[in-house]
Amino acid sequence: MRAKLFRFDKPLKEWKERGTGDVRFLQHKETKKIRLVMRRDKTHKVCANHYITSEMQLSPNVGSDRSWVWNVNADVSDGEPKAETLAIRFANIENANSFKEKFYEMQKMNIEIKEAKKNETPKKDDEKNNVKDEKDKKDEKDEKKQKDEKDEKDEKDEKDEEKTS
Repeated sequence: MRAKLFRFDKPLKEWKERGTGDVRFLQHKETKKIRLVMRRDKTHKVCANHYITSEMQLSPNVGSDRSWVWNVNADVSDGEPKAETLAIRFANIENANSFKEKFYEMQKMNIEIKEAKKNETPKKDDEKNNVKDEKDKKDEKDEKKQKDEKDEKDEKDEKDEEKTS
């Protein structure tokens, strides 16, 4: 489904265009986790690449009935995991609503996959998966820590900016 993606630049307090292209939901062959991936039309560069997590909530963008905004703890489209606020705009309201339905459907599937893994009894073959799960937990903690540190820095920068004004 075609759309235009934006990210919010906190220091400048404005939306920056990431690109226009097809947004897709891809499922990992082994872990079955689902992620949102979007590539720019002509260059095919990745402009969005992140897992759909249970914390994500789509909210309507102010002034538009065909766009959605959500927060991402770790978008890796630029190479390194980075907390972002993203917005996506569609050509019409039907596509926007279709995206919302699909987004929440994929989110629900990821939650079910996570719950199923918790309920599994570990087997010898699954020991590798348990190591992966521990790594995923550590990665999530690291991502949250990075986001918290970034938020603290942003708040400090804003306070410093207010003092100099």
